[in-house]
Amino acid sequence: MPSPFSQSCTTRSHCRLVSAAWLLSLPFALVGCVGAGSTLFGAGAGTATGSGVSYTIDNIAYKTFSASVDDVEKGMLKVLAKMEFPVASVHRSTGGINVLANSANAAHELDIEIDLERLSPQATRMRVVAKRGFFLRDSSTAAEILLQTGKSLEKGEKAGATARTDLPSGPTP
Repeated sequence: MPSPFSQSCTTRSHCRLVSAAWLLSLPFALVGCVGAGSTLFGAGAGTATGSGVSYTIDNIAYKTFSASVDDVEKGMLKVLAKMEFPVASVHRSTGGINVLANSANAAHELDIEIDLERLSPQATRMRVVAKRGFFLRDSSTAAEILLQTGKSLEKGEKAGATARTDLPSGPTP
């Protein structure tokens, strides 16, 4: 049976070369499929566990909170302090806040970039990228920062609700 590449093969060695080129290029052509599949699985796994954290192919974690940018910033700064990630800089703009932090561990340097985007007065999208060097991304640390920020915001809401229920219900004299 003739090879599907036989039309471009003129000699036996040329045919081997063409076949080898096709075989070697096949893994590079299919690389994008792995990223798409892992993104779909990652989004499904996060939704199934109720984490609500979304990821891009580049391991950038996103979550939207129903809270103001200022409230999310306060919660996020508490989380960074608790996790012992010192804040290197904070830049404010009309659209939100950009925070850069890093790990105190010199052996495993980790750079953390957090963007808080104001979607409305009471809705904020938080984007977290945790980088180890130029190529490696740490999606688990990014997800943990998002999840802990959410918990911090929930604690703040409960504390505010408790404070409001402690007020007298009747008219004050």
